[in-house]
This record gives sequence, structure tokens and C-alpha cells, in this order.
Amino acid sequence: MKKLIVLVSVLYIICFWTVDANACGSYFDYNCHYIVGGVGNWGNNNRYYYVDSSASAYSTLIQNAVDSWVYTSSRLGYGTPISIAKTTSKDYSVFDIYYENIESVSSGVLAVTIHYNYRTQINATVGGAPSQNWTWAKIKLNSPSFNNISSQNGNSAARNKQGTIAHEFGHALGLDHCTYVDSNGVIFYNTGRIMCQLASGRSVYQPVVADLQIINHLY
Repeated sequence: MKKLIVLVSVLYIICFWTVDANACGSYFDYNCHYIVGGVGNWGNNNRYYYVDSSASAYSTLIQNAVDSWVYTSSRLGYGTPISIAKTTSKDYSVFDIYYENIESVSSGVLAVTIHYNYRTQINATVGGAPSQNWTWAKIKLNSPSFNNISSQNGNSAARNKQGTIAHEFGHALGLDHCTYVDSNGVIFYNTGRIMCQLASGRSVYQPVVADLQIINHLY
């Protein structure tokens, strides 16, 4: 049985990153922590996701978000081992998606990702990163604000919702926010990457090669 540890990766949290070519953090990951069992093996075996009835209205957007991580070779000319399929049984899933009232609209929270080690919620480090590897993750779309996501940053509302879900899957796979501070204390937002937050100007709704390179670094 899968359910065990939780860490909340809130969409509006800014995780700062210092450039170090030899460090795990230079890949915008969670200090090289990852999902136990990997992300699948394309063409051989899958990891699975489950959509709770509360989030069923967003099934198509969720599927599109998952596909944006899976079918990348033809779209980007760059592949990963990611292979994720839908299941109707929580016993087989390692990504569970819910639609719940988590925070008020004023909080700015669009969704959260919670990491578990079986039935135990994983403690977070400073900045919200999971402090260890995890066996599964729960993604919660914040009902007061998620459905109010609008067209912005050059994308339609639907694409920004899909991008938000894809962003949370990135957290579940092991990717951190791609925000960093240079040596002069200037904050940079990588707006052309899925792990940038929508509020910080994310201009894409699907992972790009730079996001996928973190997957291949981790797995």
C-alpha cells in the first residue's frame, strides 16, 4: 500500500537557487531527492495517476498535462523515461489528483503538491522542498482559485490551467521552482519553463527541454 509522507509545495512559494554547476540544486531539483521506483520506462512499464471524483471535471486537462510530460520526443526532439498512465484504482497510483478548498483566493495558491513516504507525510526543508525521497504524491487543485485562472502571459485560461497541473506534476516528479538569485541579489524568473509559477510570468503550458533535462539528471 502506498500512502505515507507529506510535504506541501505551494505554488506561490519562491525557492531561491544559487548557481553551482556541480550541485544537484543547479538543476532546480529537490537536492537530488526523487520518487522511489522512478518515473516509468517508456515502452516497457508505466507509473499511474488517479483522478478523484472531486477533480473529474478536469480529467481532460489532467490527461493533457500528463501527456505533455510523456510524449516529448516528437514535440521537442528530446525524450525521457517518463511513462504515466491513468488508473481507476488508488492502489496502483503514485500520483493522486483532488480538487479541494485549500486556501482562500487572497492567498494566491492555485494548487499544492504533497509528498508521502507510504502513509507518512514528508517533512519539508526551508523553502518547501521534501527532505527525503517519496513513494507517491498528492496533487490538490485549490477550488477557490484554480477555476478562476484566466488568460495571461500569452496563453488562454485553459492552457494556463493545464500548465498549472503540469507544474504540479513536475513537483511530484522531483522538480523545484526555477527561480534563482544572482550574486548581486537580483531575482530571476525562468518564465519559459514549466516550473516557473504562473504569478511569476510563466509563458509556457508544457515542459520544455530544460525541464526534461532535470528528469534525465534524476532518473
